[in-house]
Amino acid sequence: MRNTLILLIFILSVQSYSQEQFDFRKTSWGMSKELVKKSETSKYLNGDESILVYESAITGYECLIAYIFTNNILVRTKYIIKESYSNQKNYDSDYNKFKKFLTEKYGQPTSDEEDWKDDTFKNEYSYWGYAISQGHVKYLTMWETNTTDITEAFILQEDEVSIGIQYSSKKYHDLEKNNTLKDF
Repeated sequence: MRNTLILLIFILSVQSYSQEQFDFRKTSWGMSKELVKKSETSKYLNGDESILVYESAITGYECLIAYIFTNNILVRTKYIIKESYSNQKNYDSDYNKFKKFLTEKYGQPTSDEEDWKDDTFKNEYSYWGYAISQGHVKYLTMWETNTTDITEAFILQEDEVSIGIQYSSKKYHDLEKNNTLKDF
């Protein structure tokens, strides 16, 4: 009986040791571009010295996956949801779907904000999609883990609205910031 118990403990410890902890998909902060390329199985679109971009789907939504590097070190990643909306009301409902998934995985948000620049439609929910598309309101929801800050927000570019989910390394935040400041 004692030998069986020891064997069971050994097997469980080996299994938990072999399950690697990743920060984003199958990558960890600090990985090189080459290691990220080897780990990512989605369709490669393009890249340069500071970014790799892939195309994939998460929870049934087409998305772009961006891996951002500073000095060949993975410091930040993003999902950009590529959904086309014929009904602007879906902006809000899809944002909340992703917020629910992220909350299930990471727990309650550390911050959940709605910032109305123009509150004309604030009390008329049926117009919130329009308000989002015009930049009248911004949503920002944040979570964190021991190694990562996670942010969900709307991205408004050229009259197109997307949902963006960004993962940022806590460890390499200053490296990225200092590298950016060199440009100024």
